[in-house]
Amino acid sequence: MQYSTCRHLKEDGTYCGSPALADRNHCYYHLNILGRRLRRAQALRRGQSCPVYIPPLDSLRGIHVALTEVIDALAHGQIEPRAAGQMLYGLQQTTSVLRAMNEEAEWQDDDLDDTDDSRIREFPNFEAQYGLPFGLDLEAPPEVALQKAEDNPTAPPPPQPPQPVTKAAPARAVRAQKRSSDGPSYNDLRERLQFIEDAVRRNEQERKPPASAAHEGLEEEEDADTA
Repeated sequence: MQYSTCRHLKEDGTYCGSPALADRNHCYYHLNILGRRLRRAQALRRGQSCPVYIPPLDSLRGIHVALTEVIDALAHGQIEPRAAGQMLYGLQQTTSVLRAMNEEAEWQDDDLDDTDDSRIREFPNFEAQYGLPFGLDLEAPPEVALQKAEDNPTAPPPPQPPQPVTKAAPARAVRAQKRSSDGPSYNDLRERLQFIEDAVRRNEQERKPPASAAHEGLEEEEDADTA
């Protein structure tokens, strides 16, 4: 059976390749990433704050999503470096706990199979969940897509009647035992977290006045009070 695949283009120039959702060009994972990026871009256009989304930290993929959210919010000036450092430290500790418990030390992705009913195949309320206009061009940059949607609004389709429940096809019992090619390993995440945490700490130290200058300032204030 033929089916469309996710059109997300990775940094190495290859497409995601996972099965795309019904009537969408992306898989569930990458469609949610697009939704969060567009929601933040829309909030910035409106001069509003956008909360940092932290998913349940019960897998390395969840930690990866949280890490991306913290970095994006820090890059857009929506959280202070000190708060970002504390969040990154928490993510680092969670990663260590997951490693110690041997939970998802390596990600395991199913082989592509459209008959596997364990995958989510539809996301009809995607725009509503992220507060986005309907008909958004998800292939365009967020700012361009939002401007096009404002200039040419599209009415959402009428709600569809509920479909009868059918028996789900049995999921495959065998999973690929190789690590996903588009996901970082535990060590990759650990090194990335440590690098960012060190950068945030250096940034805070550079913003502090030197100790000698602060001491001289106190001496000058004492001399002025004595005089």
